[in-house]
Amino acid sequence: MGGFRLGAVFQKDNRLDNCYKETGAFGAEFRQTAEGFMGVLVFGLGIVGAGFLVQLVVWRVRTPRRHTRAIVVIFFLALAAGLVLARTVGQGLGVIGIVGLAHVSLFVLSFLAAWIISYSALEAQSPTLVMMEKIAGAGEKGVDEEEFYRDMGDELLVLPRLDDLVRDRLAVLQGGLYVLTPKGRALAGLMAAWRRLLGAGQGG
Repeated sequence: MGGFRLGAVFQKDNRLDNCYKETGAFGAEFRQTAEGFMGVLVFGLGIVGAGFLVQLVVWRVRTPRRHTRAIVVIFFLALAAGLVLARTVGQGLGVIGIVGLAHVSLFVLSFLAAWIISYSALEAQSPTLVMMEKIAGAGEKGVDEEEFYRDMGDELLVLPRLDDLVRDRLAVLQGGLYVLTPKGRALAGLMAAWRRLLGAGQGG
């Protein structure tokens, strides 16, 4: 009986040792995964930072005519250079494999999409930002309603947006009429389809 109990204790101890071994293997795998994510973050932020630096230098020297295309080219070149660099020095950070490089690319491209959207609003001074700046500039006394409507006219809020459409080749001015280009029609159709999918109206 005593031998049976002692054997049962040893059996439990063996199961416990196996559990520790499995936990240790899981912990090592977890640490490896965490290091891989950290490597993706380091390389991703490095590529994004390099893209911002190059954009700053280019904009200081000469502002490109088509800003969005220039930003896309700059960040794609930075991404390509970063992926080449990752193949040489990224092994210690866990981004040497195809999966790691794909994660870095996804991180950078997601950041690029967000930056393009944000830059467009900052560059063109969206109507909302223009109105907020007008009200903020008045301070605590506020802005007179008639003055506000007078200053927030088409020349400030509408015409710059039309100039942006023409500059980005989304529309052209023909005989005093604004007409969408094929690229502009494709974008307008995409936005209309998205709004229908969401069940939203066709308003602005």
